[in-house]
Formats: sequence, structure tokens, C-alpha cells
Amino acid sequence: MKNVKFLARIFFCVLCVAALVLAAVVLSAGSSNPSNLPGTPAADDPYWDQTAGPRGGVVIGFLRCSGGTVFALTECGGIFRSTDHGANWIHCPLASVNPDVTCAVVTPDGHIFVGTYGHGVYRSRDNGDTWTQVHGGAAVVDLNVQALAVNSEGWIYLFKDTGVFWSGDDGATWVKIRGPILSSRPLIKAAVVNSLDHLFVGFWPTNGVYRSTNGGRDWTAVNTGLTATWILSMAVDAHDRLFAGSDAIFRSVNNGASWSKVMSFPADVTFGPQVLSLAVTPAGHLFAGTFMAGVYRSTNRGATWALANTGLSDLWVSGVGSDDGGYVFAGTNGGPCLYRSKTTTINWKPANRGLVNSYVTDLAFNSSGRLFAGTSYYSRDAAHPYGSGMFCSTDEGAHWLTRGLAGKNVRCIAINASGHIFVGTENDGIMRSTNLGLTWTAVNSGLSIPLYITSLAINASGHLFAGVPYTGVYRSTDNGASWTLVVSGLSDYYVWDLIVAPGGHLFVTTNEGVFRSTDSGSTWVYVGLDDRGAYSLVAKTGGVIFAGASSSGVFYSGDDGETWSNRGLRHRWIHSMAVNSAGHVFAADFSGEPDEGGVFQSVNNGVTWKNISSGLTTGNVSSLAVSPSGYLFAGTFGGGVFRSRAKANYREKE
Repeated sequence: MKNVKFLARIFFCVLCVAALVLAAVVLSAGSSNPSNLPGTPAADDPYWDQTAGPRGGVVIGFLRCSGGTVFALTECGGIFRSTDHGANWIHCPLASVNPDVTCAVVTPDGHIFVGTYGHGVYRSRDNGDTWTQVHGGAAVVDLNVQALAVNSEGWIYLFKDTGVFWSGDDGATWVKIRGPILSSRPLIKAAVVNSLDHLFVGFWPTNGVYRSTNGGRDWTAVNTGLTATWILSMAVDAHDRLFAGSDAIFRSVNNGASWSKVMSFPADVTFGPQVLSLAVTPAGHLFAGTFMAGVYRSTNRGATWALANTGLSDLWVSGVGSDDGGYVFAGTNGGPCLYRSKTTTINWKPANRGLVNSYVTDLAFNSSGRLFAGTSYYSRDAAHPYGSGMFCSTDEGAHWLTRGLAGKNVRCIAINASGHIFVGTENDGIMRSTNLGLTWTAVNSGLSIPLYITSLAINASGHLFAGVPYTGVYRSTDNGASWTLVVSGLSDYYVWDLIVAPGGHLFVTTNEGVFRSTDSGSTWVYVGLDDRGAYSLVAKTGGVIFAGASSSGVFYSGDDGETWSNRGLRHRWIHSMAVNSAGHVFAADFSGEPDEGGVFQSVNNGVTWKNISSGLTTGNVSSLAVSPSGYLFAGTFGGGVFRSRAKANYREKE
């Protein structure tokens, strides 16, 4: 018995020693690699995580696939997939940074091809889980793909203004074939294939419809009966009835030999009517998405059409589509950006859960850490801005709430010490909210038309300043109730950005350069950067000012704007800048190309810069803000809002 107790004691001691050794090893490992501590990303981790919103954006079209799957094509955010009739959407990234999507088709064997703007074609053989860029011998990798079509054999046709490309081996190789011979190079806005494998393409802004009956080798204009020869959309139904959309809808029942007008917009329509998209459901119903007239539907093979806008609050419908489960979808330019309805009884409801494609123009935090995001949308196909208003997050992006101004094109945000929010818009002037965005009031007394506000700032006295193109700078000393023009000494009135430096001096960027005011805007003096494209501004204590330019990088002044020197990032459009509590400077590049833009950080006043763009899915970064807790937030065009994985000052060594 004594021997048993003795052995038990030895075994217990061995276990204790082993536990101590193991604990020491774990602690040693942790202390040798502090970057892996919770909340601090490892060196090779992405810098950014996408937040949950704001939802919305621009949906330009849909692709119906078998098995109940439908894809939504967005203008700047790539494509999204739904397998539950649009109740939920997940992002299917084409690449680490999303190129602009223009079109998509699915082959008879279920392979999906997506055309992009400037980056050729991507293919997926697994329902969108993974993608491969396919360019083959024709080097279509750099092409701006205007339209795609696929025939019954799985042959893929790629259209652009300089010709037609063909692939018969699932995109492995591409051959340039003869396209329509035209004196100009109009855009090909739509392409369809009928059951005879005849190809039809629609041109814009002229030339109408062309047809090929031999795989694209020869083409013939088929425009008899078309009263408008600028074609924006096309569709073909199961009985080879063709439909073409322009300022009306035209139908052909004889393979394009002749066309008849089957839908006209009302005569009292004041805007330029356009049929932007056409789609045929599995049941044979037709839907048309229009510019500012919503959705039209036909249930009798296109013979007659009627408005179908019940529940649809956004009437700029860029894309329409359907799935094989009895649902139809409408993609809008702004607002929720995606609606769905049963095809039998039209009643549209927003259906954008998981679809984060918003265009965020500005970000601002209030003193309690609420994040406000302003949004704005533009389409490639129209010059009219159409916004989606304001959004708010109380948990640093985990959840987002709508905060009014639906349909407004928000340009800038400022929040005063009382928590009152001021929003500058394009065409609607300045809006003010005194209750965290629940309600808004226009405060434009004294402002002149156009009511286009590019920048807002507030000084320590609570005075507000607004930058307005063509008219200069306005000041309000009564919380926005009235505004006075303050432009004495300001020789250029086209104001891009406006800030109040820590010392109280005001700075503005204009087409002519940078101006400074030391008397609350009463007078201005020019301080440099003539013809450098100065666009954005940020300031630090001690008279340090940074100016971001539209084409020549970042400029630095250490003496309150008296002298300037270039601090790198040349040939980049620095759209927004921010400074954190550690004095680090951040610059957002809005290059317009997905693989060139991003965010850069400097810890030494711009002497050197570090690219911190990993994790961003778009290169169009439009706004930056630092939260009270120290995290960096980036607003993007096409990807909503991103948040740094750790506080923005954790990488202090360069």
C-alpha cells in the first residue's frame, strides 16, 4: 500500500512539472510574437475587413442559372449570388480586387462567363465559387468587354467596338472574327442568340441591330421598322421573338427582317425615356427596366405592355431578371439597389441582404462614436446623379441603419459639438439633422444656385463653412439658419475641399491652388500649388498641412501653407486624407482602376509611404475617417465601408 501511494505522489509531481513546462513554452511563444495577440493582425494578414454595409449600389443586370441560382451583376462591386430566390446574397469575387462588371452568360454545361471593363473575361466552372481569367491567344485580358453571347454548342462570342472574338473551347483560346463593318466604332450594348444560333447585336448611339447567320463571319443590318437606331437592350424568347429597347420597345417575329413598336412611353414624359434592360422569365413573361419610369411588363408575348411599379420606390431600373422559382428582380441605380417580386402578382420589396455595393462619398464620427456614411451613385450610361442618402452604424460597421435623405446625392458631412449633423448634397444644398439623422431640414437660406456643396467644415466657435463650386465659400454663424458669401481675396471660386486646421486657420483647395484664411473666412490669401490639381486637405498640429492632388500625389507644408514640397504618391488621385491620434497620415487613392488605387500610410510626414490596401476589394477609395477608438475606416465606390483590423497606429515601424 505504501508503494502505491509513493508511486502516485511521483506521478502527480511529474504532471505538475509537465504543466509548468508547457505553460512556459506557451508564454514564451506568445511574447516572441506579439503581433498575433488578439486584436492585432499578423504581418501577412489583410489590413482591412469589409463591414456589413451600407447595403445598396448599382445593379446593372442578372444571370439566371439552373438549380434556382441567380447572379446579380453590379457596376463596381463584382457579382453576387443567391440560391434562395434573392432572400440572401453572397459576394463571389472575381479577383482579389473587383473589376467593373459589364455582362455575363452561362453555357449549356453551366459554365459562367463574366465580361469586365478593362480586364477581359472571367470563367467559373463551380457556380461562382472560384474564377479564372481566360484570355487565350487573342489577349482579351485587357479588353473592355461590351457584350457576351453563347450559342447552343457552347461557343462564346465576345463583343467590343473593335471587333468580335470567338471561343469554342470554353475560353481557353480566343480568335478574332469579322464583326460588322462600320464607319464609326459605336458601342455594342446588347447581344442575343436565338434557337437557330443566329447572332443579333444592338448598337449605340447609332446603327441599330445587326444579324449574323453564320457564326459571326458575315453581318447584315436588320433595321426595317426601327424608328430609333440606338439600342440599349435586347432579349429573345423561347419562340425566337426578338425584342429591342431604345426610346421604346420593338419586336420582331421574323428573325429581325422587320420590327414593330410594341411599347411607347407616355407623351407627357419630360425626361429622356430609355429602355435599359429586357428579360424573359421561364414562363414567357417579359420585363423591361427603364430610366426613371420603373418597370414595364408584358404577359402576352410582348404585344402589349403595362407599368409594374407597385412597391418600387426607385424608378431608375438598370437591370431586370428572373430565377426559375417564380421570382423577378429589378436592379436600381441607388436606393436599396435590388428589389424582388413574385412574377404572378407584382409587389416589389427590397431584397439586398448581403449585397454591399454602395458608393460611399464621405464618413464622419460624432463624439459618441456613431459612424455616419453618405452615399451617391453614378451610372456609366447616364450623367444624372441619383443618391441613396445617409446611413449610420453604432457598432463600427457591424450593423447599419438607414438615416434618411433617400434619393439625395450626398457629397460631404460635418458634425458640430452639439451633435447636429450637416450634409452637403449635389443639387439639394445643405441638410441639417438635430436628432442623429432621424429627420432632416434644408438650411439653404443665402446660398445661391446651383446648390452643389463639395465640402463642409466647422470651427471651434461653431461657425460653419461650405465650399460651393463656381461661387466659392459660404459662412454660417447661426447653425446653418442663414449663410453669407465670404470670398474676399479668393480668386478661384471652384472649391474642392475645405478644412479648419487645429490652429483655427481655414484652408481651401481650388483649381488654382490652395488659399488660407486667418480671420474665419472674411479674407483669403493664395498660398501655393498653382495648377497642381490640389483636391483634398488634412492638417496636423504645429502648422502642418497636407494637400492631395488629382494627378501629382501629396504635398506637404510645415509652415501653415507658406511653402510646399512634394511628398510622393505621384500620378495618383488623392481623393481623401486623414490623420490619427499618433500623427500618422493616411491617403486614399481614387484611381478609377481596381488594381491601382487603395490606401497609403506615412508615419514620417510623407517622407515614405506604405501601401495598406490588402483586404480592400476595390481600388476606388473615396473617403477616410478615424474612429474615436482609433480604427481607420475607408469608404469606397462599389464596396461600401471597410474597417482596419487593428487600431490604425499599431504599425509604428516602417
